[in-house]
Amino acid sequence: VTVSIDAGFLAEAGVSYAGPGAFDRAKLGPRGFLVTVQERDVTLPDGTSVASGLVFRNTFHLDARVKADLFVPCGGRPKSINLSNWRSLLDEEGRPRFRWIVEGANLFITQEARLALEGKGIVLFKDSSTNKGGVISSSFEVLAGLALSDTEHDECMTVGSDGPVPGFRQRFIEEVIAAIRSKADEEFQLLWKAHAAVGTPLAELSEAVSRRINEITSSIERSNLFEQTAVRRNALKMHAPPALVEKLGLETLMQRLPESYQRAILARTIASSFVYECGLEAGFEDYRQFVAGFAAWRG
Repeated sequence: VTVSIDAGFLAEAGVSYAGPGAFDRAKLGPRGFLVTVQERDVTLPDGTSVASGLVFRNTFHLDARVKADLFVPCGGRPKSINLSNWRSLLDEEGRPRFRWIVEGANLFITQEARLALEGKGIVLFKDSSTNKGGVISSSFEVLAGLALSDTEHDECMTVGSDGPVPGFRQRFIEEVIAAIRSKADEEFQLLWKAHAAVGTPLAELSEAVSRRINEITSSIERSNLFEQTAVRRNALKMHAPPALVEKLGLETLMQRLPESYQRAILARTIASSFVYECGLEAGFEDYRQFVAGFAAWRG
């Protein structure tokens, strides 16, 4: 197992981390090793010479000793896996050293390398599909900041140095996590079904999903759909965490949120919901029926 720890991130999260020097190397097994980024000219138990701990850390995913069912790169430099080194993820017989790769870091793998790895049988989910959780959680944070007054935000969302977590904040967090899980499931189901139906690489399908949602979002922004009150209300109700809707009510939300922000919510909510529900090949008639049903929704 290789572990890369961001001490700054842990400090922000309130987690104490004493650094690699605090690790008891006596706990390592006969083949185990610890190489810090500061170390140089280290000899591993198998005789391998490591000239630079920093380079060793940055390229360890290419090391032939690393094998796993699932590889989730959650950090690193852009284009760490590319056309010049992707074959390093294969063993001596040309078989993948990882069965599944789920990109937890943006731009870690180039698109050309993704397609090459998928061609070798690796199930690979691209960053644009797997990293939407960060964007979703950030958008809800902004939403709460815009919707709540300063006093309400202090009461509902702020945790004092020695005070308990407000019940609203706890529920809000739980609902944000539920929304991320729901969107992740919708993304997976769409990609998996489309991949099974037509055999298009998952990396290409991820780009197709993003492109389709963006195209429909732009079309809705240019339309007069926002003028339909029922559609506008339903889009906001579908998008906002229930705790926020219950706290303020839809009417107050619509009064407090900037119109441009509400327009963006409506366009993105309808576009993504339509693509996830109706698929990449859905046409105008599918869209017309979907919007009609969206306006009549009483969820």
